[in-house]
Amino acid sequence: MKKSAILLPFLLVFINLVSCAAPVQPVQNTPVAASATQTSPSATPALIQTTAPTITPTTTGTPTPIPTAAPTLAPMGDFMKGVAFAEWDLDNYEFQSLAAMTVLDKQIKPLGTSWVSLDFHCVQSDVNSTYIYCRTEGGLDPKLDDDLAYAIRAIHQRGMRVMLKPHLDLEHDPSHWHGEIGNHFTVDEWREWFKNYTDFITHFAELAQQNNVDAFCISNELNSVYKQEKAWREVIKAVRNVYAGPVTGEVIGDEFATTWWDAVDFIAISAYIPLTDKANPQLSELKAGWQKYAVQLDALSKKWNKPIVFTEAGFRSIAGTNRGPADAGAHAELSMQEQKNCYEALFEIMTGKPWWHGVFFWEWNIDSNQGGLYDDNFTVSGKPAETVLRRYYGGDPLPVAAQPVFPPESGPERLYIYNGSLQNDWQFDKWGSPHVTDGDPKFLLNNLPSLLITFNDNQWETVHFYHDPMSTRHYQWLEFYVLSKETKYTRLTIFVSTDKNESLGGAVAFDPRYLVDGERKGKVWQRVVIPLVTLVPSGSLINSVTFNNSGDLARTYWINNVSLVGDK
Repeated sequence: MKKSAILLPFLLVFINLVSCAAPVQPVQNTPVAASATQTSPSATPALIQTTAPTITPTTTGTPTPIPTAAPTLAPMGDFMKGVAFAEWDLDNYEFQSLAAMTVLDKQIKPLGTSWVSLDFHCVQSDVNSTYIYCRTEGGLDPKLDDDLAYAIRAIHQRGMRVMLKPHLDLEHDPSHWHGEIGNHFTVDEWREWFKNYTDFITHFAELAQQNNVDAFCISNELNSVYKQEKAWREVIKAVRNVYAGPVTGEVIGDEFATTWWDAVDFIAISAYIPLTDKANPQLSELKAGWQKYAVQLDALSKKWNKPIVFTEAGFRSIAGTNRGPADAGAHAELSMQEQKNCYEALFEIMTGKPWWHGVFFWEWNIDSNQGGLYDDNFTVSGKPAETVLRRYYGGDPLPVAAQPVFPPESGPERLYIYNGSLQNDWQFDKWGSPHVTDGDPKFLLNNLPSLLITFNDNQWETVHFYHDPMSTRHYQWLEFYVLSKETKYTRLTIFVSTDKNESLGGAVAFDPRYLVDGERKGKVWQRVVIPLVTLVPSGSLINSVTFNNSGDLARTYWINNVSLVGDK
């Protein structure tokens, strides 16, 4: 799968530098697994091996044993009610951040989640490279290890189990994906690549063992690599020498051709399955697509006597998402209903299948404001599909959303950042190549010129207001007015950062929660009011406000009356 870009970590680094449907039954908590002594191919396989691989000492010491049970954790044999929790940055790790803990507490745990797949990536330069690294200067990174260890502890403390899942991606090769690595390798290049990959993956297997990780996924969709079966089996053996828990490797599209499933504990599938050939199909049509796939998976499980876990699955909230679920870059109209129906169809068909032992839905990023009714990404947070997930996972009912409270347009104290021009010693800068005109007269607001921003088709571009650290103790909202000619695929995201380089995530300007008139419009001024506590911790010292083009299309905006608004 081609992963969507995660903006927040990159933006915070930049900011810091500049500023100094019928009723159905939910999944049972404890699906019945077959006894480990059963050998019949038609029997339901057990998820966990009863005899752990032998642990041998490593350079970092003898790994600590993985606990077999914890009173606050789901039993290891239970269905894995999982989500993917991901960060995609080198050098700037965010799993220890307040935003990450907020996501765990307010978005992931309340779903009824029992497992979290902790996803992160290291890279190689391109498909022809053999060198793997986890930081821009090369090599592994102790800071990443510390970040992962912290996240593992935090997830366990919240009563959820952890599957550690390192990803290998391509840093400088946008025309290829990681499933094509090595297609043109020589024998010697394969030997060098597997040496480096073994060093890379056993490092994190050791970390998993030392931190009582509950399962370890040794690969992400490396389809071309898996064809080197003899060498790949050696990688699995190397991992088992340092990690005692369940081990698997993830496959996308080639699950029926894979011949090394006997070497792992469960079949791991990146289950982005095209279900129909049209947008907004009926629920019955989606169920038919899943049913066809379920028949094939039943045969696959019986062939290998292994349970099956969807280590990735999910759908974006756009029309046609069922046709190509893995397409993270498709442009289409929002469709919350299609996303919801895709989840409903999956659960209605798969629930109760004796070989289906879990699913990890894609994906939750380190952004406590992700999701919502104007979001077209995979997460179900704040969307109708979230109700489906909570129902099947046995989570809390989705709270009724409170009606937004907006301050009056006049009366409360306002500290202006931009009002026809820069105010109160605020300055601005930009990253990337957006065209910015300070004081553009084309669209006036209250007879004042505006800040014109034209973003190119680069989702990293930003315009960044900065100031010496200032207290927000007397302010409750960030307010501004925005005018855009486009009404489709506009994703203007706002970040606020503290003097400690903290942010709770970005807020999308045209999200109905923040639009005073509640509806996205084009070619008119619209008032946007965002509670500051959704962007930074209450009472923080802030030093920046950033406007980001978080889509990948060229867009033009006029912005004015940017201010912090008080409660009096």
